[in-house]
Amino acid sequence: MRRSRDPRSPWGVRLWFEDAEFDEIMDGVRQRAGEVYAEGRGVDVDEVLMRVYGIDPDYLELPRGVLGRTVFHANGLVDVHVSRSLSERAEKSRVARQRLRSTMGHECGHVALHGNLQLGAPGAAPKEAPAILCRASAFKTNGRRGGEWWEYQANRAMASLLMPRDLTHAALSKILRARGHESLEKALEAESGPEVLGELSRIFDVSFEMVLYRLTDLGLLPRPTPDPGAEPSA
Repeated sequence: MRRSRDPRSPWGVRLWFEDAEFDEIMDGVRQRAGEVYAEGRGVDVDEVLMRVYGIDPDYLELPRGVLGRTVFHANGLVDVHVSRSLSERAEKSRVARQRLRSTMGHECGHVALHGNLQLGAPGAAPKEAPAILCRASAFKTNGRRGGEWWEYQANRAMASLLMPRDLTHAALSKILRARGHESLEKALEAESGPEVLGELSRIFDVSFEMVLYRLTDLGLLPRPTPDPGAEPSA
């Protein structure tokens, strides 16, 4: 990880992570939390936040379009707020439940990656940082270079937390063996890809889109070829 100045960021600096660091950081966070994973229920992000950071998320009425909010305080404490309406919908809807889990994972990513930025440089007086509002658009998993870098990083951390690298490889291998496929590539050639990815979605309780995003980041699926007629990312 390295830093550079960025006057556009909430902290006045930017962090840069190598791809492998997201898995290393979030695997460490999950391991500190202990037993928080169960097949079919996925990683319990509430327990991760409580056990590792002592954070009990508050479910509040947030501004329109905002699913979550992480508030960094000058004394080092952090508050996580989650949309109450999303939480209520999650009790009846699988799609909403998975969106809620992604939101929680996203906020946990902010805490894990950006939690110390408001403290500033060593010896400097800590400053109160603004709340980081995570809107629905921030959860779109495409567009590495577009948008706000801290939101992209929180998404990467979310994916690493909700679908841990080793557990994902193990689950995928088990699914492929059970279906008689030598590899994911062979499963795709046999047009069994949707069933395989759907089973991963069930095991980790995440959306189909999240599975695609995570397998792509792990190098198990090719990255989509950019549309030559599309506008370039900002």
